[in-house]
Amino acid sequence: MSKLVSKIQKSIRQLADKIKNCGSSPRELLLERRGFTLIEMLVVIGIVGVLASLVLVGLGPSRQASRDTKLMSNLHQIQNLLEVSYLRSGGYPSSLNFTSGDYSKVTGSESSKYCYVKSNNGYIVGVQLEGTQTGGADCGSCSTPPITYCLSAE
Repeated sequence: MSKLVSKIQKSIRQLADKIKNCGSSPRELLLERRGFTLIEMLVVIGIVGVLASLVLVGLGPSRQASRDTKLMSNLHQIQNLLEVSYLRSGGYPSSLNFTSGDYSKVTGSESSKYCYVKSNNGYIVGVQLEGTQTGGADCGSCSTPPITYCLSAE
């Protein structure tokens, strides 16, 4: 940072020397120069590009966490649908189709990330998260795709 300050001070001194040697007043010099040079424009564009890339890199983990939260929320919605199914029919479905019907409305285009396995008196339903977060119930035989978060009922 100190090198940058010393370079700026040096540039200011050089500009002051040019003004003294030129014989023109500073106002006349400023009026003669009416725009930005190509170098100045390229420097500004470069700085903006670097700042934009830093912002995008910083937002990556939060976007991933947001997608994981959405997947877990969808999993809880599927669990609610399974409980409604249990109340209506007296049991849980033997299998689920995540690509059509009520469950596809919840999973949307990410239906391949979900898994459902019916157990003796309940079920295991899981989802493949993008991040490292794991939790919920033991995923047991619900392993395709690689499931990282599960819910179950007995």
